[in-house]
Amino acid sequence: MRRICDWIVYVYCPEEYDKQPFLKWDDDELLHLTNYKGKIIADIGSGTGRLLEPVAPDADIIYAIEPIKSLREFLKSKFKAFKHKFFVMDGLITDIPLPDNSCDILLSGHVYGDAPEEELAEMERVTKPGCMVILCPGNSDVDNEAHNILVTRGYKWSVFHEPVDGPKRKYWRTV
Repeated sequence: MRRICDWIVYVYCPEEYDKQPFLKWDDDELLHLTNYKGKIIADIGSGTGRLLEPVAPDADIIYAIEPIKSLREFLKSKFKAFKHKFFVMDGLITDIPLPDNSCDILLSGHVYGDAPEEELAEMERVTKPGCMVILCPGNSDVDNEAHNILVTRGYKWSVFHEPVDGPKRKYWRTV
């Protein structure tokens, strides 16, 4: 969030925030990384559900972990067509309310990076061995501490274009 008004819209008017042009990047940036069919997916810091939009139809079970109540309510409404397999939960990237080894794919967008080591440990804790963590942290195309930690831990990465904001990095790794 670059400005306080973005944060206010995000929290109080998620339906308006969900229309922001920077969220309109190409779904293939996620879809080509792995097969989502029949998988248990957790999205940490789900926000308005941007990462879940392209994968929800194929997933077997979806856990949308979001600490902000208004966004949890928005997610329930937005994904009501998937209510039989869509579970919204209160939680943080450093305290994910799922058991060890419980998901096949863990997604997170614009969340990772404040406490990189602690966050990675928690995300990898809930991801089954041999399964994938995919991060779209919203960082620009620059090397920083979070990037260096991910690369050191074996994460692959590439650059994609986020409308308005330009080049961003995504990271993925089978744990």
